[in-house]
Amino acid sequence: MKIIFLDCDGVLNSMECGFGVPQDDKIQKLSKIVDATDAKIILSSSWRYAERYEDSQGVKMLYNSLVNHLKEFGIFIYDSTPILGTQRGLEIDAWLKSSKENIEAFVILDDDDDMEPHLDHLVKTDYRYGLSDENVKKAIQILEQ
Repeated sequence: MKIIFLDCDGVLNSMECGFGVPQDDKIQKLSKIVDATDAKIILSSSWRYAERYEDSQGVKMLYNSLVNHLKEFGIFIYDSTPILGTQRGLEIDAWLKSSKENIEAFVILDDDDDMEPHLDHLVKTDYRYGLSDENVKKAIQILEQ
């Protein structure tokens, strides 16, 4: 199985168009990666908090808009990383270690770089613009190695 660890803000949206709502052009770029590699989406974004905490209405709305937007493009969230209250790279590491799946390859799409010990799997986006064509190419390369 191939995995995409997905952040939202700064990846599926951008500062230039506003954070909060996933942008269609960014989801289309994500769709290119999924279609080319048959990768599964593991949500590593703080938006995953909505799955765990019902009292966070704002985050719940963001999460629901994400799920619905992705469905429109035939993309589904397979799972999410655990919430450990630590750097995101360690939460990704915990998910990888606990997974029962045979992980062939994985990539991290994020605008942050707190991905130790998996920096070599990071495709760092620019939060001002979100997911770019160059990011898409790099992500596919990592997943196809």
